[in-house]
Amino acid sequence: MKKIFSLFWLLAFSLMVSAQLDSSKTFVENDVTFMNYKVVKGKTLYSISKETKVSQDSLLLFNPSLKDGVKTGAELKIPIKQKKEKRAASIEYIVKAKETEFSIAKKYSLSVADLRAMNPALENGLKIGMVLQINPASGGKPPKEENQLVNEEKKDSVAPAVIEVKKELIGCEIQEARLQKNEVNIALLLPLFIGVAEEINAKSKIGLDFYAGAKMALDSMRKTGLNAKVFLYDTQNDSTKITEIINKPAFKFMDLIIGPLYTSEFKQVADFAQNNNITIISPFAQSESILKNNNQVLKFTPDSKTLISKAVNQLTIINKNAVFTLIYNKNEADRILADSIKSAYQVSTGKTINTVEFTGVSELVDQLLEVNENVVIFPSTIQIQVIDFTIRLNAARLGKRITLVGLNEWNTYENIDFDLLNNLNFVYAAQMHNNYEDVKNIEFRKNFKTEFKSEPSQYAFQGFDATYFSVTQLKLYGKSFNNCLPKIPTFCGFNSCYSFHQTNNKSGYLNNYVNVLQLVDFKPTKINK
Repeated sequence: MKKIFSLFWLLAFSLMVSAQLDSSKTFVENDVTFMNYKVVKGKTLYSISKETKVSQDSLLLFNPSLKDGVKTGAELKIPIKQKKEKRAASIEYIVKAKETEFSIAKKYSLSVADLRAMNPALENGLKIGMVLQINPASGGKPPKEENQLVNEEKKDSVAPAVIEVKKELIGCEIQEARLQKNEVNIALLLPLFIGVAEEINAKSKIGLDFYAGAKMALDSMRKTGLNAKVFLYDTQNDSTKITEIINKPAFKFMDLIIGPLYTSEFKQVADFAQNNNITIISPFAQSESILKNNNQVLKFTPDSKTLISKAVNQLTIINKNAVFTLIYNKNEADRILADSIKSAYQVSTGKTINTVEFTGVSELVDQLLEVNENVVIFPSTIQIQVIDFTIRLNAARLGKRITLVGLNEWNTYENIDFDLLNNLNFVYAAQMHNNYEDVKNIEFRKNFKTEFKSEPSQYAFQGFDATYFSVTQLKLYGKSFNNCLPKIPTFCGFNSCYSFHQTNNKSGYLNNYVNVLQLVDFKPTKINK
């Protein structure tokens, strides 16, 4: 744990620099005007930020070398004029074979000089596949081209035909190597409580473990040529802190946001991500309400309704002759789960499931058959009730074949008897399933232990899998990779698999992959493909 803390402090506070501003040397890159800043002895990153009136985040963004420290004499780029928030619609134009600067400029009623001014990279020559920025306001209305993209925040006035062209252009096919995104800015928003709590609490440990896994994922991806600039923000589980984070100038330049981990914080950042066209990931279980009317959101963990419904659906496939009985409570949370199970069973079998209101076990026992497999589904969220039910059902099971279907969270209940669950062939569904005997899994745990001096928790595995998957898609398909998620084949990491769907074209994307697990000789064994 000390190693994880030291990584954070190194990332956040070890940059000691000194410099001298040279206002006579200014230059423009991507619509931002910079001054050169020559490092001299005696100043810190904080003093440079204060002197130039540029935030430390922006200094780090425009000068990646600062993350590794700087030396006296080094030159920094100091932004003195940011991009304007309101600007005319720009268009990304992908250069095709046999095109010239003159032919492209003519299409948009521009001069070659104007085209070059908009695209400084043309100084190195025009190349097939190059993405040019075109500002139609400089030279009239643009023609309708099959490879032009609207590159501004979405507005109601954008024609559907243009949006459709964008989808056709991406085609959900891996981009050619020269078009792949190899430099990305990634924001990690985690509850670390650095300098706030005297001791490591449960939430800070979750955040630190997740970061450790994410760091290992990015380290492994650097071998593929990816240069990921990571901006680590301590949310402290505080909405005021969230507001401070999203107001930082550097935050608008992110290509991907991972977190925050909790619903109370997530909505605020998700709204920012939508307004700035940035994909944002919810790696942990949260309400599906975060997906509503925000197609920038990726929800990696299905909710309890989806999980238990998938388990029931799988059992109807492999136990076609079984008798299914649903035990339900009247409290709202359990009633919602029961309703989802009824629907899943109806869709899967075309029949209505047998239901019994929970009053104990005796009424249920009278309905259990000795000649058939009995699948008993009990979607209870009441811990003391679950413990009592498993004890009584186990005592009444003699002479009957019973499979008990419950919730993944039962595995975390104190005083739950796993001997009884094993006897009852306990089945549940989970987004994560860690196969500790897998060779790659063993290698990951070995490498993690070498670097962080501890065994990886499930949060470390989640940090690795979620980061590796999302950054891989960002690299291959570009910043709008979320448009292609439903067509991307199922991806499996060390303990999580991802297969996304979208309920409608305005909603976010939900990971629909579920592991259906059964206790077999006390070992969670996957029973679905």
